[in-house]
Amino acid sequence: MASRVVHVLAVRRDGQSHCYLFDRESLTELARTLGRHAADPDLSLTWSDAAELMKQAYRLLALPT
Repeated sequence: MASRVVHVLAVRRDGQSHCYLFDRESLTELARTLGRHAADPDLSLTWSDAAELMKQAYRLLALPT
């Protein structure tokens, strides 16, 4: 049985913590989720945070940005 590597990204802004678990297969869903969270006025995650988290995800997966 092959083990699956799960990565963690987190950011704290304005008293809110945002934590995301993802693997290579869920990268597209991570991008969608970050977009939804950045667009939600009830959450403190910004578009800049979302972009930075995606850059970090690509680095963790050793993919070109």
